[in-house]
Amino acid sequence: MQGIVGSYYGDGTRLYTLRSYRDNWYKYVFDPYGEDEFYMLRDDPGERRNLIREQRVRPLVEQCASKLVAELERLGDPLGRSCGPQLARPTVWIADNQLAPAERTDKSC
Repeated sequence: MQGIVGSYYGDGTRLYTLRSYRDNWYKYVFDPYGEDEFYMLRDDPGERRNLIREQRVRPLVEQCASKLVAELERLGDPLGRSCGPQLARPTVWIADNQLAPAERTDKSC
């Protein structure tokens, strides 16, 4: 299955700029202002356990993020253009398994 890209702009009361990529197995959500999300859909179809902090899924997260960047750039999505390099490095895994947003100092993306 090809992946699906999604955009979420808000619920009418607050502005969100989330972008996501999913396929039959995984779902990755890029949140430029908070913590990203990553789910293994076959094991967790209700998306109750965010695995973004788990070192073991890092290669999968990076793979999904790369696919998301490519599709956002293809579609001309402004978030893809301004945040592409950050999306390509979705999170920073630190030695003690704590995460920090990946160089997300530019709040314009």
